[in-house]
Amino acid sequence: MARRQKTIQHAEAVVQHRHALGDLRTATILLSTRAGDSQMLQQGKEKALTVFRTFGVGEDPNWQNRPLVRLLSDEQQTELRQRLGEVLLLLCRSERLQHPPDDGAAWRWNLLAEQCYRPEEMPGILARQRQELIERVPGNVTGPVIHRPPSENDRYFDGLELAAQTKYAEALWKLLPFTEQNPGHFMAWFLRGVCHEGVAQLADAETAFTVCIALEPEFARSYLNRGLVRLKQRKYEPAIADLTLALGDPSLERLARMNRAIAYEGSKNWAEAERDLVQLLADPLAPTRAYFLRCKVREKLGKRTEAEQDRQEGLKREPHDALDWTARAVWRKDREPVQALADLDEALRRNPKLLNALQSKAAVLGDHLGKPAEAVAVLDRLLELYPSHTEARAGRGVYLARIGKVEAAREDARASLEADSSPFFLYQMAGLYAQISKHEPAGDARTEALRLLARAFRAGFDQLQLIPNDPDLDPIRTDPEFVRLVEHARQLQKPIGSKNSGKS
Repeated sequence: MARRQKTIQHAEAVVQHRHALGDLRTATILLSTRAGDSQMLQQGKEKALTVFRTFGVGEDPNWQNRPLVRLLSDEQQTELRQRLGEVLLLLCRSERLQHPPDDGAAWRWNLLAEQCYRPEEMPGILARQRQELIERVPGNVTGPVIHRPPSENDRYFDGLELAAQTKYAEALWKLLPFTEQNPGHFMAWFLRGVCHEGVAQLADAETAFTVCIALEPEFARSYLNRGLVRLKQRKYEPAIADLTLALGDPSLERLARMNRAIAYEGSKNWAEAERDLVQLLADPLAPTRAYFLRCKVREKLGKRTEAEQDRQEGLKREPHDALDWTARAVWRKDREPVQALADLDEALRRNPKLLNALQSKAAVLGDHLGKPAEAVAVLDRLLELYPSHTEARAGRGVYLARIGKVEAAREDARASLEADSSPFFLYQMAGLYAQISKHEPAGDARTEALRLLARAFRAGFDQLQLIPNDPDLDPIRTDPEFVRLVEHARQLQKPIGSKNSGKS
């Protein structure tokens, strides 16, 4: 009987260990990859606290001697301790991101993290956090600052901290060699995926998340993230397959279904997109931005009355999160730019580093409210956070050109075209140089604008509907070469056999 009881206890410990590792992975992701997003940080904290309660972390000083831990193998115990330590260090960091920071809670998490490591395992970040807390609250906290030589694991923890600060390029310098030495380290690969995505290396991000799936095929968030990366690459069918698998995790259902609807829309499968959105919006907690997407889908299906109802509903409802506030702003910017700007300010209050909100705020300021200098300031901030973001750099260059900061505009144009010489960027940079020509009428900017426009057309730029209302092209609009280029592009786009196509 005693042996049978011990077998049952061991089996229970193994099951709890497996569940705990999954929850700790989720907590690590939530706490480390959405810097400044209070909602994500809170979700990560709640997930971590569930695991802490299971094992008595923070309640029982001898939690490592409880049967749920003691009955595990030495390897399993080490893995559990180290994953708990990671999350505790991230909780310490998250408490310091609160407004105002909770240094007392941060101190408690740091002390608990110390208990999770043997002296030779102690990560350098633990000592750095401890020293920062001592300096922030002099006289209120005491405790030794742990010093030890750097170890291989410090690369992982440094990469984790840099990723949490959205310093993705710097994080990759730590994570790349770490994964080469530790190819089976799931979280390092997951963070690599996040960082590759953050610097727009989407193929590398897809590969990293594929490795995660190979290592832990039952972890649904890897499918979600790979699906999102594939969606950004317009690989709609593979994205749909990944997001369908992610739907198996109830905690990811809203996010996965929303993005699967976006993928269906991208693949022009309007009926499936509408079906997903109808199901999503039956949930009272569905993101309000789903109304705007269903509006677009129903317009494509010819359901104009229902589409307008969705648009009105999306504008009327209180947004749930920073992404919802951003989506509503995008739909308001043409008719209500001042109100759209207020929505974006609220989005950035909730998540100061939200890329889409920063981009949209710059566009509202620069293109709808006639404040290009303020738009430049917003994009300066965006590029501090995301220095590899070519679209933002190109946009900043255009605004700089509008306000006459010619050399800075040229530098942004050069860097943007080095990173991306696709048809749209060539077209956009033609507008940038056209704006420079206002300030340097005797210079070569007009010639460069026309040259870039010709390159854009040769490369396949076909969004000719943008040209008549693009104010950046106004300085060269009456130039005979501009007129000739645009007319030639229009003729090339006419269907063969159409009237005036050049053949009868």
